[in-house]
Amino acid sequence: MKLSTFLTARSTVITLFAAICVALLVASSIPQQDLLGGKTPEWVGRLPDSLRFLTTWFKLDHIVGSGWFATLVALFWLSLAISTVSQYSVTCALARRIPSAVVPSDSIRLEMTSLGFARFVAGTGYHLVGSADGVQRYV
Repeated sequence: MKLSTFLTARSTVITLFAAICVALLVASSIPQQDLLGGKTPEWVGRLPDSLRFLTTWFKLDHIVGSGWFATLVALFWLSLAISTVSQYSVTCALARRIPSAVVPSDSIRLEMTSLGFARFVAGTGYHLVGSADGVQRYV
């Protein structure tokens, strides 16, 4: 699986977003070093040694400044950037695509010349983005 596909997968984006939200919820619920001037909070000292190790390892008293939180945010940002570039590319390709020369059965026929139509749509803000086989695409 490609990294870009993995990072833009719905499940990955939801997981990253949920993990960031949970981390911020925990950070707002328990005292952090930042609020205490960089000192270790009291609650960390009252924990049993086994839990104090986890608190130190995961930096639960300094979540927003931890490496794992920065990694989560960076992955989420990368996912968003890849998705934005991908969607922009798809949108540009669709906007420049020339439709088929086959006239759809439910189309409306206008009694005007091609030049007259071009002037009319240009006056309303549309621009010619391409033409092929007698078909013109205005966006």
